[in-house]
Amino acid sequence: MKHHQPFWILSVAALLFAAAGASAFADLNANEIYTTFNATNGGQGFRFTRSVTSNGFTALTTQQGYSHVNVNAYLYGTTGGQDYFTTVCVEPDVMVASLGLGLLNYDSINGTSQTTLGQVLTLGAAFLYKQYATGELAVISQTDMTAFYTAIQVLMGNMTGVNWSSNAYLAYLLNRLNDRDYWLEDYKPAQSYDEIGDYCVFVMSVTDLDPSRPGNSQDYLYLARANSTSPPPIPEPATLLLWSLGSMGLVGFRVRQRRLKKPVLS
Repeated sequence: MKHHQPFWILSVAALLFAAAGASAFADLNANEIYTTFNATNGGQGFRFTRSVTSNGFTALTTQQGYSHVNVNAYLYGTTGGQDYFTTVCVEPDVMVASLGLGLLNYDSINGTSQTTLGQVLTLGAAFLYKQYATGELAVISQTDMTAFYTAIQVLMGNMTGVNWSSNAYLAYLLNRLNDRDYWLEDYKPAQSYDEIGDYCVFVMSVTDLDPSRPGNSQDYLYLARANSTSPPPIPEPATLLLWSLGSMGLVGFRVRQRRLKKPVLS
């Protein structure tokens, strides 16, 4: 029965390579989204008008003459012209301004998106905003909006002493997974999460264009649809060696089982 051994070796190796390839395809094109967005209009980004609706929720509309920002990931708070979307502030204080230039913040080295003060976007904040923007989590009443904004501030570390169980959106996170540390982990837009799916969430800084307030800016959240990145690179020799040893071990175990099952001739 020796002629069956190559078949087992190839089968096990193929399964291992397939599993490794599947995990490698989980990365998303966050860097491409970030680069394309910030390169718009000669590197100025998008020029927005903005108006605070209530409790940190803000309507951002692309100014005429600027390429329309792509908001096809959004269900709520958009118009057919793809120039308007509703976002939420990730800073403790909300400043109102009429015009601003928006650029995404993304640290390609650490793979995180952060505010201008260096606060890294957390998984919980990214997840809640993604669900709100895509219509999976409706925020309708004034009470809802206050609770939602509070949840974002808690997840970003801007509020302390809030009872998670008493806040509808923080309690919602705990009902999904009762692990606060998990929801407070750094969110990495290029990494695929079951909670986020094929989307990337970024912090977007909108700089005030009013000359009387130079350098004044506000940080908001931005959602974009994402794609899988290119195929994984060729595995390193050490990885191939581990796969080979694992394959050989499985094949050896199978051969040993067969030998033990052979009838003993008297």
